Amino acid sequence: MFNGLNREMKKSARTPVGLLVLVGWLAALGCAAPAAPTGQQGSAAQPATAQTKHITVAVLGDPPFIYTKINPRGTVGSADDMVDLLHVGLTHVDRAGVRGPRLASEVPTAENGLWQIFPDGRMQLTWKIDPKAHWHDGTPVTAEDMVFTAKVVQDRDLPLLRERVYDLIESIEAPDSRTVVSTWKQPYIEADALFTYALALPFPKHLLEAAHNEDKATFFDHPYWNTEFVGAGAFRLKEFVRSSHMLLEANPDYVLGRPKIDQMEVKFIPDSNPLITSLLAGTVDIAVGRNISLDQAVQVRDQWRNGRMDIGLKSWHVLYPQFVNPNPEVVADVRFRRALLHGIDREQLAETLVAGFSSVAHNYVNPQETEHQETDRNVARYEYDVRKAQQMIEELGYQRGADGMFRGGSGQPLTVSMDATGALDIPPKAMFAVADYWRRMGVEVETSVVPIQLSTNREHMSTFSSFQVSQNPDSKAYLTNFHSSNTPLPSNNFVGGNSPRYQNAQWDSLLERYFTTVPIRERTEVLSQIVAHISDQLPLMGLFYNAEPTMINNRLQNAWARAHESGQGRNVHEWEVK
Repeated sequence: MFNGLNREMKKSARTPVGLLVLVGWLAALGCAAPAAPTGQQGSAAQPATAQTKHITVAVLGDPPFIYTKINPRGTVGSADDMVDLLHVGLTHVDRAGVRGPRLASEVPTAENGLWQIFPDGRMQLTWKIDPKAHWHDGTPVTAEDMVFTAKVVQDRDLPLLRERVYDLIESIEAPDSRTVVSTWKQPYIEADALFTYALALPFPKHLLEAAHNEDKATFFDHPYWNTEFVGAGAFRLKEFVRSSHMLLEANPDYVLGRPKIDQMEVKFIPDSNPLITSLLAGTVDIAVGRNISLDQAVQVRDQWRNGRMDIGLKSWHVLYPQFVNPNPEVVADVRFRRALLHGIDREQLAETLVAGFSSVAHNYVNPQETEHQETDRNVARYEYDVRKAQQMIEELGYQRGADGMFRGGSGQPLTVSMDATGALDIPPKAMFAVADYWRRMGVEVETSVVPIQLSTNREHMSTFSSFQVSQNPDSKAYLTNFHSSNTPLPSNNFVGGNSPRYQNAQWDSLLERYFTTVPIRERTEVLSQIVAHISDQLPLMGLFYNAEPTMINNRLQNAWARAHESGQGRNVHEWEVK
């Protein structure tokens, strides 16, 4: 299957970049959405009455669990947006990237005295639980729930939930049932995100403590994680039917007030074609999380009279060079990487592969984030200039032959490899387009689409020879993955998020300073230096920002695309139907 895909995409890559936009779903639009499985308890939602406000939400995939982090890879496009319908944390990041309170009465800051930095380098944050915060079963949300949550996510026997950031914490205490105090061994700028989706949503102690204490091996078999999920969010669970749907109802005791919508059916749709059919037929009001491709979304938009497409810039498409034993060795030479970037028309890539909804990723910081403008002045730009790229490669000792291809002193062709996983549609398309640009300037490229099954093999994904095209978060918090300590190597069983395996002392120092600099002005200055290092040394070679579509029926109001670190479900209590 993947060999066939590889051949077809290679063929497309030899044509103009615009032909890379592959659309094969139109013939499948007549496919009906899958029927709910028989033989299971529960049924799909009954038609709402005229007085009841009811919507239908689609999730692309078949999640066995509501809590995202324990879902097997590939079972759901983005279940974090699904869990947002049912649960919230102490605080929340809105569409503009501003953190605000949810289960807590306010966000800890230096200004309100709830975030303190001590002379010895330690720090302390204090949250007050809002007295209106209750679990869906009516039990008050307490500080003891947060202490229990910290215990679970620090548990080395539960690696699926473990959060390494908690290793920076000295203690988490509950002086009383409404007060949580975290004392940190060192400053950490994301500390105010504790007990959120980013750093572990709260767990109800009264429901999970016994299961955690009695048998950790069966902890994830507890029905809490699906059929008996209890959160503290805007909607509460009525029914969970695997491979079919969830039924939700408004939580009248939600900390921010009762939602405007009364009932919600969340359909699990395993394939994008029946999802598109459901959108066009009006049987789905919104698709949450990562679902249909931008190509598909644009075509749906053009024929969908009763709906709209909203775009959020979330994540980016990037080339990772290999820094550990690269083949050829010249990949490790920054002059070569700069030449290769000059050889890519990234504006055309963005225009073609994300329909012009995005732009070239000169800057690691997302254009919709407040720090983008401040950091952009330090960015080195590599505009499309084939002749300049060729001259730079010639300066490295390579000469072009009669066939226009570069060769080294021994006559060996200059050949690099590049791979991308088939899990998402754009990375393979970008890979073949980039390969076409490089071949035209004289660099031979061997391309490979990695089967989804191999994408979970840590060693295989870490030991690519030259370059890897990937779609990854461009959030500032994600930068910590690229620290040298996170380099996947044989010695650590290839565990770590430093995909290019870049190891540099100056770079590590910048990252360490950034994540320990709490004052905003000083922190932004360090971020500017990080951005400058990326654009100068090119450990990450940005292509373009990812434009992520959300399809929304016109009857649904106040719903938006995911953006930055914010998903669609973050303001679900404000959704309204007309």
